[in-house]
Amino acid sequence: MSAQKYILPAENIIPLGDDSEIRKNNAEWRRFLKDEGIDWTVEIQGLGPSDYQKKELKLLYPEADVFVSLAIAAHEMGHWRQGEIDERFSRADLGAPDPDEEKAKQFSYEIEADAWERGVKRTEKYFGPWREKFIAYKNKGKFSDFNSLDEFVDYVGGIILETSRFSRDLEGKTDQASTKQYADWIKDNQIMNDFFFNQERWHTGEIINKAEIEEVIKKVAADTAEEIY
Repeated sequence: MSAQKYILPAENIIPLGDDSEIRKNNAEWRRFLKDEGIDWTVEIQGLGPSDYQKKELKLLYPEADVFVSLAIAAHEMGHWRQGEIDERFSRADLGAPDPDEEKAKQFSYEIEADAWERGVKRTEKYFGPWREKFIAYKNKGKFSDFNSLDEFVDYVGGIILETSRFSRDLEGKTDQASTKQYADWIKDNQIMNDFFFNQERWHTGEIINKAEIEEVIKKVAADTAEEIY
């Protein structure tokens, strides 16, 4: 184990909006989806890479609707150092000491499931201000189907894992025919249909506070750097 600890340089914290490189890179795929009546929301994007050689973390998170953005940021922080934690997750961008990209492809769903569980564990102790905000929304009649922020975060986790499962089944294909399959699946899948076609359930119109979430990102990065594998 190297004595050098991971750091999170300030320039490695990157908020993502509608004009992000991620959305630009999948613009054709999103257009195919929109042709099928599905507008891929700006909240569902992010990355949480680790560079094992440089010992640097990076976090790209959605600067969008507050509670979904929080959940996605938490998930992406779960990707940090995965390649050290589990030898199956041997991608270079997951901090694997000896990357084996072909091997990692076999575990694409497991990578996302592990990141979700790990990310929530790493971040939930910092959810306090957002828990209070969530209660305030509930008191105004919003989120009536959810008892707590934590329950809502689990709901977003279901979206991530269902998306990962079907993307694996499509083998990452983004052509028009494959995207139509994807759109049909979203329409038929209860949780996915609900998220995309009943956005009033979760959309608040409040953008996540950049300073607040980035303070949490820094704290979780410091915690992650102390983890021993």
